Amino acid sequence: KDYYLKAVLIGVLILVLVGIQVFDMMKGKPDHALYVAIQDDVFEDETIAALEDTLEEYYDLNPDQEIVRVSVAGDVSQIQTYLYTGTIDVLIASEEQFQKWAESGYFFDAGRDSEVKFYENYDEKYQFRTKYISGEDVRESEDRNSIQASDMTEYYCGVYLTDSEKYRQIGGYLEKPVAGIANATKQSERAKEFIEYMMDN
Repeated sequence: KDYYLKAVLIGVLILVLVGIQVFDMMKGKPDHALYVAIQDDVFEDETIAALEDTLEEYYDLNPDQEIVRVSVAGDVSQIQTYLYTGTIDVLIASEEQFQKWAESGYFFDAGRDSEVKFYENYDEKYQFRTKYISGEDVRESEDRNSIQASDMTEYYCGVYLTDSEKYRQIGGYLEKPVAGIANATKQSERAKEFIEYMMDN
């Protein structure tokens, strides 16, 4: 006892600490239940954290397993990559910025995609529509600053949060914010519920 007890206790302590680290590594980080990116708006960190907590409660999530991520993003390259890969489920941006993304076809269209048929429930004043600029339109354009769509069809790919009380409650200052569901999302049902949550007044 006098000779071995101290060494055994130290050994057991080391094994416990290593075991905890291995367990944490195997457990991994929680999955994203929903990823919302907000472009060109300014929010306090506490406001974003509170919104994430509110949404996790709204979706009845276990934060150890799934979380909601709300990111205030300004990096255009990062947003483009995240839209393309399906990391971003919902994008909220100013009307001008949203149009740039929408013209590139990053969002579901209510006239074509069942995931956003619910957009048709909203009054016309909340419907964001735009033409689609194809790769061919870009190649055929002589002036890169004023590319025109060859197809005049407009698609309904977003909703204005102009009168959304929830958007204003979190301190959103964009005059005409638009929200849309990315067509590469892996969380279309939760993204739909988020739009409905923001528009419920």
